[in-house]
Amino acid sequence: MVLSIASAPDGDLWLGTPDGLDRLRNGKVTAFTSADGLADDFVRSLYFDRQRVLWIGTRRGVSELKDGRFTTYSALDGLGSDLVGSILQSRDGSMWISTLGGLTRLQNGQFRNFTEKDGLSDHTITALHEDADGTLWIGTMGGGLNRWRNGVFRAITSKGATLPETIYGILEDASGKLWVSSNQGIFCASRDELNRYADGTAPKVAVMSYGVADGMKVSEASSGGHPAAWRMDDGELWFATLKGATTVDPAHLATNRVPPLVNIEQVSVDDQAEKTSGAISIRPGGRRFAFEYTALSFAAPQKVRFKYKLEGFDRGWIDAGTLRTAYYTNLPPGRYTFQVLACNNDGVWSEAPASASLRLEPYFYQTIWFYVLLVSAAALIWYMAYRWQMRQVESRFRAVMAERNRIAREIHDTLAQGFVAVSVQLQIVSRLLGSSTDAAKKHLGQAQELVKHGLEDARNAIWELRSQSAENQDLAAQLAKMADRVTAGTEIRTEVRVNGVYRPLRERVEDELMRIAQEAVTNAVRHAEAKRVEIQLKFSTAGVVLTVQDNGRGFSGEPPSTRDGHYGMAGMQERAQEIGGTLTVSSEEGRGTQVQVEVTMDEGEA
Repeated sequence: MVLSIASAPDGDLWLGTPDGLDRLRNGKVTAFTSADGLADDFVRSLYFDRQRVLWIGTRRGVSELKDGRFTTYSALDGLGSDLVGSILQSRDGSMWISTLGGLTRLQNGQFRNFTEKDGLSDHTITALHEDADGTLWIGTMGGGLNRWRNGVFRAITSKGATLPETIYGILEDASGKLWVSSNQGIFCASRDELNRYADGTAPKVAVMSYGVADGMKVSEASSGGHPAAWRMDDGELWFATLKGATTVDPAHLATNRVPPLVNIEQVSVDDQAEKTSGAISIRPGGRRFAFEYTALSFAAPQKVRFKYKLEGFDRGWIDAGTLRTAYYTNLPPGRYTFQVLACNNDGVWSEAPASASLRLEPYFYQTIWFYVLLVSAAALIWYMAYRWQMRQVESRFRAVMAERNRIAREIHDTLAQGFVAVSVQLQIVSRLLGSSTDAAKKHLGQAQELVKHGLEDARNAIWELRSQSAENQDLAAQLAKMADRVTAGTEIRTEVRVNGVYRPLRERVEDELMRIAQEAVTNAVRHAEAKRVEIQLKFSTAGVVLTVQDNGRGFSGEPPSTRDGHYGMAGMQERAQEIGGTLTVSSEEGRGTQVQVEVTMDEGEA
């Protein structure tokens, strides 16, 4: 069992075996083992440097055969691992040794080991190659291809270059292409494209692959020894596989220049096939879309690759590899065009894409008219809200104006007329002072009474404006307090009674009832010469009834306040109407006056 072969400059052939190192010279074999100084009898790799020194890789380090003597280096000396694989001498004289624990460089007698922390994609190194530019290419076990240039490692990832993850050998042909052997076959790519991709100036690399369909007995190459690939002097490339050696002559490799014919076979929506001729109209609600396509290429149909794009959705072409179906889900309504291109085994793309146009119909709520309707509805709602707000402002303004009018009426009926009467009395006094002192005093006393009544009217108006200070008291308590205040300084007795089950009323209803009751009590004090005023609140399920009854002199016919041009009675009528109530005033001469307000309330209203 031969694991590795190396040809010496003097014509000797050196063989690495599991039992030691053999030298074949003039038909005679000489064996060397660990007894002769080898690191280990299991020899996996052989390499002659430019100084004709033989380097032997084993399971227990690397041995150097120079001038007939073996010198061994191991992990104790700086190797990444004692298990040694491929060996290479670079142009600057450095020795590169691949190990199970990283890539080790021996330079000027010093070892340095490189791993993932230095930029490698994997620490298990399996293949080494230095190209014509002095760039070192590194194959790994599971990390793909790496490049060492200017002291920097770059990984050639499978995202942009479909190279295998496990590499056993790396060769370069005369045209500048790199060939790598792997457990998946043999792959070829342009060295310039690989460099541009590693430098970030190219998005992807075109990679050719070869396997059983191209003449190999088995696609899996061999990784038992090193070198696992070799370039002959005539340019032919040899690769070790599990079933013998595979050879390829890059200079005479046939190239398939015929672009494949590409065709869209079927378009499916929610697993239902649609017609592919003409524009496809799809009903609303389609969720799963499948585009099945194929291409005709006789040379190597299994190597045909595809790329596709859904115009209106995808921003660029999508590399599908060898997949022949494209899937989309939850596409928004609109017009789309699916396009697909095919590439043959030698990288020749079809001249024109196959395409299929489709239109996904929208639901009503996905149309522009629906959005216009939404905008219109939003504008209408905003306008209605604006109008409601304006009505609220207008209502508050009307309320303020009504209150101003009420105050104006109060002032006109009380203070203004009172001041006019005072002015008249004072004018009479001024005329009588020179002729009749007693008469002047009488009129002066009348003027004082008028002033007293005017001040009382002013206090009443101020109290009405500030009546909300009693907001924490119920209506009955407010009525009692009001009656005591209005009758203060008189001999009139007041009484407030509540019948039925008391319940709070709306604030506006309570305010208006309070003012009606105040006007009625005030009239009883000023005009009725009453001795007693009784206020009654009667609650029922239908509403509330307020009654103010005095035992004064009463009147017959039209109420005096209206006949005299006053607005007290008219004001009470207006207040009752504002809360939806009915005002009734009844009186008989000598039997007093009754003012009654009946307010009907909705069930549950408070």
